Amino acid sequence: MAANTSLVSQIDSMTKRIETGIEECRTSDDKYKQYLTMQSKFHRYSVNNCILIAQQMPGASYVAGYTTWRGFSSPGNPVHVKKGEAGIQIMAPAPYKKDVEAKDETGNPLLDEFGRRVVETIVIPAYKPCFVFDISQVEGISIDDISPCTLLTGSVEDYGLIKQALESISPVPVEYKEITSGANGYFSLKEQKICVRNDISEEQSIKTLCHEIA
Repeated sequence: MAANTSLVSQIDSMTKRIETGIEECRTSDDKYKQYLTMQSKFHRYSVNNCILIAQQMPGASYVAGYTTWRGFSSPGNPVHVKKGEAGIQIMAPAPYKKDVEAKDETGNPLLDEFGRRVVETIVIPAYKPCFVFDISQVEGISIDDISPCTLLTGSVEDYGLIKQALESISPVPVEYKEITSGANGYFSLKEQKICVRNDISEEQSIKTLCHEIA
């Protein structure tokens, strides 16, 4: 019971931090830009988790769990989180199954051919706190060892036509330029335009353009 109370308390605390972050985005252009930059770095993470990461470590560039980092180890080159480093707390999906009585269209219990109530299994979406660590908190690996694997490198058939079509539906102008922050692209609220790196592959360019337009 105490463990469940603690979990609920942690989730409640994180939810409040997310709400604070969303309010900061609404009222501060700098905070909004910070969270957009974070979102551009971590496409696989939800907006809520990007807010949590930005609040705890604004300079984060690549995050992963403790076990994931250890998985990068190779013979003679162990990779591990540095001793004493504090993890970045985020929300991890933790759905669970639950058996419930099925209902018919009128809301009454659904019965099978033998008159027994039908029970169906549904999946309840839920989340739990977990910790990730930025690459700056890890020994034995650098961003150069990872970034080539995270970028798409292929070409795209009819690349010019696809790019032109995406640009035509973009709500703001698109500019291709050098970006030194590590992001592949971003939306500038102040300048009202999308910027995409000019030195990435066709696949990565299309992916980034779709993400920023969305």
